[in-house]
Amino acid sequence: MGGNRDQAIIDYITINDRLKSNIEDTRVFRGSEIDTDHKLVESKFKFLTKHSHKIKDKTVYTKPSAFKVHLLEQDSIRTLYRNRLKGKLTPLTGEIDTDWLKIKEAIIEAAEESIGQERWRPDT
Repeated sequence: MGGNRDQAIIDYITINDRLKSNIEDTRVFRGSEIDTDHKLVESKFKFLTKHSHKIKDKTVYTKPSAFKVHLLEQDSIRTLYRNRLKGKLTPLTGEIDTDWLKIKEAIIEAAEESIGQERWRPDT
């Protein structure tokens, strides 16, 4: 035992049971490491329009904006992101939902300021 073969899965996508069937694909990006055991996990979802049950070929696909995580491989940018995140994190209140929103907001704001978002181009 030991080595890289014994790794636990510690990163998940959480989703409501009602929306579970909308997941098309989930991937783990192992090269996106930032001094942690966690990996970047991405899921692609399929959202149907209001009338899609009548028109079968009119599925609407949306892709959330993505951050330029590859820039975190550079030490200076990784340090910038880490410092921005530390400055934005506030003490936790003990309320799970409130704390989660604070942490999420801090992560997004720090990422927008330090690495920016990729432009999304639809597949043609």
